[in-house]
Amino acid sequence: MGRISDLMTVQTITRDGVPVVTVAGEVDMSTAGPFLAEMTTQLSLAPAGLVVDLRAVSFFGSAGVGALLAARDCPVRVVVVTARPIVLRMLEITNLDRLFDVRRTLPEALRALRGQPT
Repeated sequence: MGRISDLMTVQTITRDGVPVVTVAGEVDMSTAGPFLAEMTTQLSLAPAGLVVDLRAVSFFGSAGVGALLAARDCPVRVVVVTARPIVLRMLEITNLDRLFDVRRTLPEALRALRGQPT
């Protein structure tokens, strides 16, 4: 998908056969729609798992929380990647860290999807 606005980019690559939706910038009311659309597109392909990479996110608002919750309704396992305190804090206060497997690195996320120790 590429650049959405000056505030955010979202793109999907495949790593080890797993789609990785990578988001950079701000996820807020004006950008969450394209973020959700990209996750929905990937989930509709029924992959074995999906990684949502939020390591380059500088702001993660309630609209981003809503987008992740919508992805949770799919039977595909979703692993979130972030080490950014601003994103981790939002995941913690909304309990999304209990609904999703949250990893700090992409290799850890891919190993978790394969059931390997991290």
